[in-house]
Amino acid sequence: MKKSLLLFLVAMSYFNCQGQDWEIFRSPHNGKFGIQWQRKTYIKPLFDKLIVSKGGYAWVNRDGFWGVINVKRRKWIISSQFPEANSNLTNPAFAIVYDGKKKKYGLLSYSGQWIQACQFHSLSWWEDKINPRRKRQTRSREDQDTLFVQREGGGTYELMDVRGQTITDLPFQHIGWFNEGLAAVASGNNLWSSRWGVMNARGEMIVPCQFDLVGTSATSCGSLRHRAFYKGLIRVALQGQTAVYDRNGRLVEEWD
Repeated sequence: MKKSLLLFLVAMSYFNCQGQDWEIFRSPHNGKFGIQWQRKTYIKPLFDKLIVSKGGYAWVNRDGFWGVINVKRRKWIISSQFPEANSNLTNPAFAIVYDGKKKKYGLLSYSGQWIQACQFHSLSWWEDKINPRRKRQTRSREDQDTLFVQREGGGTYELMDVRGQTITDLPFQHIGWFNEGLAAVASGNNLWSSRWGVMNARGEMIVPCQFDLVGTSATSCGSLRHRAFYKGLIRVALQGQTAVYDRNGRLVEEWD
């Protein structure tokens, strides 16, 4: 995880907490974010980033470190201590956090409860990349609440839900493109000689791992160029030839 919190609420956005309207504002003096209530400063603008979650909690970044505050009580729940935090775009009640001393990732809820302590080499959301220009696009619940887990570097992955429960063990060392509820996966220690396939958010194989390339990497032209999978279609490549499967694993375009 090489990015900070994905969802960043800009100044002058609104949310509802305990029946009251609150307002996130940015101070013109120091450029920091705070919270107003009834046009009066309720939480001072001390934060570089501020993201409100359900239940009146907020993820805040101060001096490069993330923590959580209870907005109504104006009280720290989790002090600013994590150099990285990656919140789910559609479920900001949880965030992946990074312990700089242990150099491990864990999963933390906005209430301060550890779902999984920092013990993983790699931990990332199943981030279904939705085109912001297209309306009425939705993620499934599986996409929203599923995480990729790698316990040790070079080891295989697991799928985990936001309760910290393992959905399934995955015999893959590499996770590639993922969107539209599908992910490109490969097994083998050598990335360049690995065989690629496609699975869904439940860990079920859609296309077996027997191809040189799948998704965006398998094509350089047409509508598939900018997305791993497009409208449920999966392009694969093997020994210089390409074919197309649908999301149910059926071959819909013969090899050429």
